[in-house]
Amino acid sequence: MNKQLKNTSCFDRSKLQQQQNFDEQDITSGFVMNLIKLTQQNIRLAKQTTNNERESYVHRQIQSTNQR
Repeated sequence: MNKQLKNTSCFDRSKLQQQQNFDEQDITSGFVMNLIKLTQQNIRLAKQTTNNERESYVHRQIQSTNQR
């Protein structure tokens, strides 16, 4: 009976360790996915800012040309 308890105990510890490993993988995966999402947002914002600056520059050039 004691051997069965020890074996069950070891099995439970092993199962708990596996669960902790899965939890760590979930946390890491979630972190990586969030990092990818934030990076994509930053890229979109950078492109949007660049386009806005370009449009603003073109608009200023047109206005200065019309004022001459």
